[in-house]
Amino acid sequence: MRATHCVGVVQDVRFTAVEAASSPALYVLAGEEAHAPRFNAVWFVRTTLPPEAALQAITHVVRDDNTPLSIAKTERLVDIVRAATSSTRFVATLLLGFATSAVLLAGLGIYGVVAYIVSQRSREFGLRLALGAQAGELVLATVRRSVWLVGGGVAAGLFAAIVGARLLGAFLYGIGTFDLATDVGVVGVVATLGLLATVIPARRITKIDPAAILKS
Repeated sequence: MRATHCVGVVQDVRFTAVEAASSPALYVLAGEEAHAPRFNAVWFVRTTLPPEAALQAITHVVRDDNTPLSIAKTERLVDIVRAATSSTRFVATLLLGFATSAVLLAGLGIYGVVAYIVSQRSREFGLRLALGAQAGELVLATVRRSVWLVGGGVAAGLFAAIVGARLLGAFLYGIGTFDLATDVGVVGVVATLGLLATVIPARRITKIDPAAILKS
């Protein structure tokens, strides 16, 4: 009986799906009689040629070799991976759409609240301006108050994301449930959008005419 020698250790491989756990596997030489492929085999070829040229060259070599082999199908590895991850990518795209809609709705909500506050307090702001207050100071005070609200919402959302990360772990591949770069990026996007949604309506204070307010 011929002995099979172990020649090395490779990284874990997911054979069924990218999100499935890896299982133990043993690689043997194709020439081993006890393990030689009897009906079919899958070959992976690494090349620097363009995909179409590589497939033609491989097919030509196999057909010119004096062995009873035939190629049933040729595929690029990127296409195989894309097909294997289609359902995962669909779920990720769907979640991304929901997240984008939530961020936009949050921005519109902040804009509406600040615009409503400015319109309701326009008489107060006009009186302050007439008494010598600076428009920039009033804008800054309004923005500062709104920033605290935005910061509280961002903190609550970040806490909920960390707590609920385990529920989304099955849909993640290549990153952990806590990814610092992703969290920082999301916080930056939400904070920037919230700041813009606050500053734009708050700038209306600079357009208030104190004289018109006093006449009314």
